[in-house]
Amino acid sequence: GKFMRVSVLAREDSDLIDVVTRFLNSGSGIINTNESLMQSAGTMAAEKDLLLVAASEAEILFVDESTCIPRKLPGLNGRIVQMAICPNFRFVACFIEDGWLVVYSTTFSKKVLEFDTKSKIPPVHLAWCGEDSVVMYWKQLGLLMVGPYGDWVKYTYHENLIMVQEIDSLRILSQDTVEILQRVPDCTDLICRIGSFA
Repeated sequence: GKFMRVSVLAREDSDLIDVVTRFLNSGSGIINTNESLMQSAGTMAAEKDLLLVAASEAEILFVDESTCIPRKLPGLNGRIVQMAICPNFRFVACFIEDGWLVVYSTTFSKKVLEFDTKSKIPPVHLAWCGEDSVVMYWKQLGLLMVGPYGDWVKYTYHENLIMVQEIDSLRILSQDTVEILQRVPDCTDLICRIGSFA
């Protein structure tokens, strides 16, 4: 089938990018080479020499320097329209066209989380906030942050945003502001607990 959206998740290597480009020449695909993601993914790529590509028909393509191997994902009821890899490279968040957010291990052997966003419209941005929560942004709805156990919190914004995934946080940029969304560090949490002498 034709590809709706493609996310390249590995080191910036012209040979690997060429393989994906040649593979996609038969269909219409968009290669999303997020520069910060490409630079930080060097560790994973050095260990596995692997590109990960999302494709239509509930299928993932595993791409290395010479091959493209399609693999069907069991239990998906639609195609993957957005993907984001966790900064520690242990998880991949996938937004499915039927409105579900599904988080897999990077080997796609284990489904870690399923969350129904109740939105058939895909988010404008999908990114990780640290290593344990996924944030989605819709222009009309604002931000939706989903935690590791399916807990969620919504942040309302009345302006256009851009999200930039960092290793331990998420930068949220608007026309006038830059905000950091970050999990409260354990050391700060300990200081502010009841019974703390700090």
